[in-house]
Amino acid sequence: PEIAQALTRIAADEARHAELAWRFVTWAGKTGGASVKAAIQHAFAHAVSGPAAVDTREAILVTVSNEDRLRFGRLRAGDAAALRDRTLAEIIAPCARDLAA
Repeated sequence: PEIAQALTRIAADEARHAELAWRFVTWAGKTGGASVKAAIQHAFAHAVSGPAAVDTREAILVTVSNEDRLRFGRLRAGDAAALRDRTLAEIIAPCARDLAA
C-alpha cells in the first residue's frame, strides 16, 4: 500500500509537469514568432516519427522477471516501448496537430 500511495503521488506530480509543459509550449508557439513555432513543429514531428529513445534502465532490468517488475511497480519487459508508441499516437500527435493549427 505504501508503494502504491507513493506511485500515485508521483503520477499526479508528473501529470502536473506535463500540463505545465504543454501550457509553456502553447505560450511559446503563440508569442515566439514563426521560428519558434517551426522549431516546435519540428520537435513534435521528430518525436512522433523518429526513432525511440534508448531506455538505459532496461539494460539494468534485463534479468528481472516480469513478475518482479510488476511487484515493484515497473512495467513488464516491452510494455514501456508499447506504451510510448501508443502515447505518441493517441495523445502527443493529436495535441501537436491542434497546437500547430
